[in-house]
Amino acid sequence: MFEDRIAILDFDLEDVHQLKPFFTWLKIEIRYLSRCVRETTSISGDSGSPITSRKRDLRLEAYRIARVAATFRSPRFQDDGLTLYQQLRAMTVKEVDKITSILKINQGGHPYTATLSTAREHIADSTDVIIFVPRNRRAQEICFGSVLPRKFAAWLMRDPDTNIDGSIDGDMVTALTSIFASDRCGLDDILDDQGIIQVAFEDEEEGDSDDGENGDHGHEEEQTVDRTYETDDVPSELNPTPTHSFETDRSSPHTASLGFEPQASLVEDTVERIARQSNRTDQNRPTTVLHSPQRDSPSRPQAHTSLPSGHTSSASQAAEDARYLSILENVIQAARRANFPSGGAFDLHDLRDALPGGYSDAYEGFDGLDVLNRFRSTSQQERDKKIGAAGELYVFELLSKLELPGWSRGNWQSTIRIYAAIHPEYSSITHWSRRETADLVYTDSEGQLTNILVEAGILTGDEWTDKRPKYYIEVKTTSGPCKTPFYMSGNQYRLMERIHCNPDRTEVYMIFRVYFLLDSSRINYCVYLDPEKLREDGQLLFSATTWSVTPGPNE
Repeated sequence: MFEDRIAILDFDLEDVHQLKPFFTWLKIEIRYLSRCVRETTSISGDSGSPITSRKRDLRLEAYRIARVAATFRSPRFQDDGLTLYQQLRAMTVKEVDKITSILKINQGGHPYTATLSTAREHIADSTDVIIFVPRNRRAQEICFGSVLPRKFAAWLMRDPDTNIDGSIDGDMVTALTSIFASDRCGLDDILDDQGIIQVAFEDEEEGDSDDGENGDHGHEEEQTVDRTYETDDVPSELNPTPTHSFETDRSSPHTASLGFEPQASLVEDTVERIARQSNRTDQNRPTTVLHSPQRDSPSRPQAHTSLPSGHTSSASQAAEDARYLSILENVIQAARRANFPSGGAFDLHDLRDALPGGYSDAYEGFDGLDVLNRFRSTSQQERDKKIGAAGELYVFELLSKLELPGWSRGNWQSTIRIYAAIHPEYSSITHWSRRETADLVYTDSEGQLTNILVEAGILTGDEWTDKRPKYYIEVKTTSGPCKTPFYMSGNQYRLMERIHCNPDRTEVYMIFRVYFLLDSSRINYCVYLDPEKLREDGQLLFSATTWSVTPGPNE
């Protein structure tokens, strides 16, 4: 192609991989031939025919492609996301016999050109978007599995007005490859695991699939991964130390004694481990993590739960429902007795430890059924959803006590809230049928919630005076102690990161950690405010494979 026309330092593929650290150190990756060559493609004569495989009709993937465009800040999406979505819904994929590629490179002030007749894609967008792909089956497989995701990512990142190419994130290519090469039945979960965010508009093609998906069923499955992350009880050696008020968990020797293990698939999913460092640093927001003031008594025996994931018979369903109703009743009563916010900006950990016997005299318990060894769900996922819904109910009740303007059940926007309908006070609650952005969402139109947080020292007054932000509240629930790590989906992490980067203080991201859910005498909570800021300040540590958050060993 160019070997006899330009100067090339040639290595085989194996050598390139072995020498990559050296090339990186020399900062010469920009001189890779693949990065220096400009490619243009074209078709001639044959106008093509619509692609025969419905699986490769990318119009059906318009919504998912729009999610990818939003995640990686495509100029086409930033300009008008809904217009891009409609453009993607109208695009056509056509098969042709021949696609020509023209490669251009400049060296020493001279242009060089090479023409190939074996290109594997061509994107035309003068009016409507038309994607031309090879008719040959093998070439088409290579196109959808490798070439087209890269080229379509480049198209998405190209400014439609200036025609200037933007940088392409490798994760963007990975996500598009998943869309182009995977079955639709599990694609939403795949994108969630890859950290692809949701968008504000609805998918007009939802439920239209050649894989036999039912729309409602598909939507239910779409939330499965996130819900299980939020309730998983996995022991960890991580040692974060949150700012707190009175509450301290002394049960660390028991954190590994929970009666079930997480599903293997959860461990393998793409999540990232987060740990808080044991040291604290001064911050503008002094209380980024709160604990409610309910106190443990060191002399009180620790109660733990065993929640097997096996199936129960239909004959036991009524008894299981009764036990779950008791759990919800205990959750509601506990939330109505708790306070929010709990401890302001003060860390009373050392003071509490200096007192003999802790706060045992002030510890408030209340009666409840012994459900710790008897509560069983019909499946592990069902168990996760029920525990998660109970934790969300706790937070909803807790915030309802603030009597915020406009606060209602409409702010509880979780797809698993329907489980609360078994309780008489929530019998009218319905399934949340829209797309979920967070478990609870609240626009503080009058600034009351923001003022409460400012007065408690959780938000600094100078930054938040007269602000009316929208709050995205995620609830993570465990039946174990606060030390039990929870998991964030990649989608939740992206939302957390995006909101933190918003400089105008129009949005806030909060995580409520509800723990000891099944022990009615000890159910409690803590709050992580702006966890991305904690990460930037070095108070949250992110590992390469999993996102999990764990309070430190000194609580």
